[in-house]
Amino acid sequence: MVSDRQAPVWNTIPPEPRFTPRSGLPVMMRLAIAAAIVAVIAGGFALAALAFWIAIMLIPVALLAGLIAAVAIRVQLWRARRSFGGQRYVFRP
Repeated sequence: MVSDRQAPVWNTIPPEPRFTPRSGLPVMMRLAIAAAIVAVIAGGFALAALAFWIAIMLIPVALLAGLIAAVAIRVQLWRARRSFGGQRYVFRP
């Protein structure tokens, strides 16, 4: 019950198997692509490590800036208290 337009399946198989070469990339090209991917990932890790190092180096600077700001606020409050005759709550309405 095979139609005339379509050959039977057993008729399409060649008598001797033919091996076709792989159509993928050559081994050296695949190796180069893998090396490029590893290099990009390593560069990303290096950039992240550099950013982390810079952030760690800025922590003492931020702490020092906070300390200076706290001292400046205390000095301003001390000056305001002196100018208002020793009132305890200067900014209270």
